[in-house]
Amino acid sequence: SYTVMPGGLTRIGQDERSFMISNQTGAKSKDTWVIASEPERMVHDEQVDEPVSREADLISLPSRVVENLFWMGRYAERAEAALRILRTAFMM
Repeated sequence: SYTVMPGGLTRIGQDERSFMISNQTGAKSKDTWVIASEPERMVHDEQVDEPVSREADLISLPSRVVENLFWMGRYAERAEAALRILRTAFMM
């Protein structure tokens, strides 16, 4: 699983006085960690008697199935666009 951590991606220039920051000018990227002055307090949500279940939570598909569905949809859109062009060309 994934965990969101405090931080971000920082872009830096060639030297200290460089105000133009771009990949074309040789700028670099660095990970930035945000350190708090004190530890975070854990926030507990109120406990609910019945767990709320959504239909999306009940459906669990393997990643390869989801990827195949994505590509099938993409190719279906391309095929539809090609057929529209062909239909227009043959009608003229």
